[in-house]
Amino acid sequence: MKVIGVTGMPGSGKSIVSRTAESLGMKVVRMGDVIRDEAHKQNKTPGKSQFNYVRSTGNMWLQNDA
Repeated sequence: MKVIGVTGMPGSGKSIVSRTAESLGMKVVRMGDVIRDEAHKQNKTPGKSQFNYVRSTGNMWLQNDA
């Protein structure tokens, strides 16, 4: 199985790429959906769950001034 990651700034076309991939029959996983689902399971807000996930996987993902 091949995995293709799509990243970019807001408005850069990530949604267009993912819709195109879906139309071609590819499975698309959106990280925002994963975070929201996990937050719901933990009865927390998505922002807090994302912050906790980042903290648990290492502070290298956080800006020093965050």
